[in-house]
Amino acid sequence: MMLVAPSGLGKSTLVAKFAMTYVLKSAVPFPFIYFNFGTASSRPRRSLDLLVEAARQLSLQFPDYCRSFTNLKGRVSDWIAEGDDVGHRSKKSGDDSALQGSSETFFVSFRDQLQATSRWSDRTVMVFDALETIQSSPDAMSDLKEFLRLLCANGFPQLRLLFAGRAEVAEFRDEPWLDMVKKPLTLGPLGIAEACEMVNRLGALLLRDNWRPSWANKIAGCSNDPPGRREPLALRVGVERICSASKEQRDKVVGDYAESWALAAGSVSNDRCKR
Repeated sequence: MMLVAPSGLGKSTLVAKFAMTYVLKSAVPFPFIYFNFGTASSRPRRSLDLLVEAARQLSLQFPDYCRSFTNLKGRVSDWIAEGDDVGHRSKKSGDDSALQGSSETFFVSFRDQLQATSRWSDRTVMVFDALETIQSSPDAMSDLKEFLRLLCANGFPQLRLLFAGRAEVAEFRDEPWLDMVKKPLTLGPLGIAEACEMVNRLGALLLRDNWRPSWANKIAGCSNDPPGRREPLALRVGVERICSASKEQRDKVVGDYAESWALAAGSVSNDRCKR
C-alpha cells in the first residue's frame, strides 16, 4: 500500500499509532520493520544496508532470535566492509559453498529467519517512511527496488509493505514480484470536529487544568478557512504557541492566531464563518 500526503498531515504519526496499537499491544507478536528515510543514517547506499538495519531491528524485537539476526547482521557488515560491489561476486554453477558469500544468500537467510519468527502470525509488516527524501536519487531508489526484489524473489506472501511519502512512486506498481494496491491512500486535512478534538487533547495534555476548551474553536477555525489550518502540524503549532505564552497573554495569543488565519482566508472577522 502507498500512503500519500503533503508534509505535516500526519503520515509518520499514523504509522506510529499503528505501531503502538497493533504491534506493541498485539497478543500474537509479528515482525515490524520501520525505515525512516528522513534520517541520513537510514538512506540506503546499497540494498544490503537495508538488510543490516532490518536484522538489527528484529534482533531487538525478538530476543529469542537475537543471536541469529545479530550473526547475519555481522556477516553482511563484514561483506560490505570488504568493499566488493553487491551482487558481483562470482558464483560457480552447482558449488553451494561459493554461494555463502553472495548477496542473494544473505537475503535467503534473512527471509528464512524472518519466517521463523512469524510462524505464529500470518504477516510481516515493513514500512518505508519519508520516501520523498530518496525519490530524487536514482541510485537510492534502485537500491530500494533491489532490496525488495531480492526479498520477494522466491515469494513472500506474508509480507505487507507500506510506502509513505509526499508523492506516489508509480514504478512500484508495475513490478511483477510486488503485489501493490493500485490506488494510493491519500491523507487530507482534518475535519473541524476532529481538529477541535485534537487541539483539546493536546492542550489538556500540555496545560492540564489551565487549558480552555473554547480555545479549540479559535485554533481549528471554520469551513471557509484555508484547509491548511486544520493540518495536524498547523494545529500543533497553534497549541504550542498558546502553551508557551504567559497565563496573562494566552487569550491575546489565541485571538491573534485566529485573526491571522481569518485574514489569510479573506475574512473580515473569524466569528462570521460557518462551521
